[in-house]
Amino acid sequence: MTEAVLTKVSVPTTLLQDLVNRAAKGSTMQDIIPLSCLMQVKIKDKKLSVRTTDNTNFVTATSQSTVEADDFEIVVETKLFQALISKLSKENTTLSVEGNSVTITADGTYNIPLSVDADGSRISFPEPTFTPVGGSKVVTPEEVRSILSLNKACKADAKEIPAIYNYYFDGSQVLTTNVFKGCKNSISVFDTAVCLPPNVVDLLSVVTDSTGVTVEQSEDAVLFSSTLGEVYGKKCLPADLEAFPVDGLSEAFGAQIDTSVEFSKTSLVGALDRIGLFADTLESNKLVITFDSTGLLLHSEKTKSEEKVAYLPSSVPVTSSVTFAIDAKYLKEEIASLTADQIKIKFSADFGLQIICDKAIIMLCVLDENA
Repeated sequence: MTEAVLTKVSVPTTLLQDLVNRAAKGSTMQDIIPLSCLMQVKIKDKKLSVRTTDNTNFVTATSQSTVEADDFEIVVETKLFQALISKLSKENTTLSVEGNSVTITADGTYNIPLSVDADGSRISFPEPTFTPVGGSKVVTPEEVRSILSLNKACKADAKEIPAIYNYYFDGSQVLTTNVFKGCKNSISVFDTAVCLPPNVVDLLSVVTDSTGVTVEQSEDAVLFSSTLGEVYGKKCLPADLEAFPVDGLSEAFGAQIDTSVEFSKTSLVGALDRIGLFADTLESNKLVITFDSTGLLLHSEKTKSEEKVAYLPSSVPVTSSVTFAIDAKYLKEEIASLTADQIKIKFSADFGLQIICDKAIIMLCVLDENA
């Protein structure tokens, strides 16, 4: 005999798609960690939310408007559920729970099993607990975008040196580096020094609304929250915080570099795109650059190819030429990550380049001071 329908709700399809797609960014879907493959869909007090986890950090995407439905909860396999929901086109989607399966009705009728424990009972999705220490801060949307573009572009991509794989925050700045380049962003996110792994920082984009995101911390975790939902993330271990090269970066960014010029971003990226084809890939994409009185000369010693980029009229006149080698790939990446079309660059044969962008300074080190 067929079991009676236990729960049935209908929600706007576009709302469900938005919440599922945003929350899915927190689901790592690793088979060896079953919980990381699951997704909770929940209605509580007329608010629809979707939650995922990688078994350590949690992402909850929440509806800003209310839905006309009673309390409801299911836990399903993320990959299949997201794939189906993303393809629906009807105005509303109905979810009907019967036994250990959910029937999804929209363009058609689709049956997906609910996730169950070994004993056959439905899985209860864990709820992270968070006890804040200290106050909270609001980080603006512009500041979030700056961290996720400028700082992210300067961070180490691999874990060979764990300390610089992470983001460093303190009361006045956000620091990232990969040894060859670094970013100092004068944005205050936390009152105390905190290191966060990139998978947590990347999730800021999921919950930043038109006013920004509220940031809090506990002894071992942080909470990013807004009208769009919450991100609960674990801090790095104290050893990672202690190992982060704050002093070395502070010394490098504090170097006195007085000479500066300005460029059109479009012109500089275009030149780097072309001349970068001739960079010496066997030596860290080496390109020799010369700042002289008329512009920036980009030249490849290996192929004798070169191109010159003119300064903007707002530049300070260059009275003596300075030449050194730089990583062409890194330089192009950093210039391309900027939003303004007018780029200010400070340079020194000893310290390399400093790209000035609003609250941020991006630094690229000299490859070969004898170039």
